Amino acid sequence: VKNKSNITVLLAGKRRNYLINQFELHGIPYVHYEMIPEKGLNELYNLLDLYIVSSRIEGGPQAIVESSIIKTPIVSTNVGIAKEILSNLNFTPIYIIIFKKYYFGNFIS
Repeated sequence: VKNKSNITVLLAGKRRNYLINQFELHGIPYVHYEMIPEKGLNELYNLLDLYIVSSRIEGGPQAIVESSIIKTPIVSTNVGIAKEILSNLNFTPIYIIIFKKYYFGNFIS
């Protein structure tokens, strides 16, 4: 990320140490909530400008369904049900990009 002054990463969930270390290494601001109740999760989704699913392997991801309900723009790899859910959405504005490769750097910067 070239201009770090206009970005803050919002992380939720356990086992985010690798990401946290990378954000700190590169000076990227972040906020991390390890465990959050369902009501709070809805509030977090409403704060987002973009939801990124970078998983290579995942059963859901449930977050794609949750993000699409409140029309948060989503960028995702072709993981789990992502292609089926995202290709069938018929509302705007949402950005649907299914990456075959697991590299988001060029898209986000």
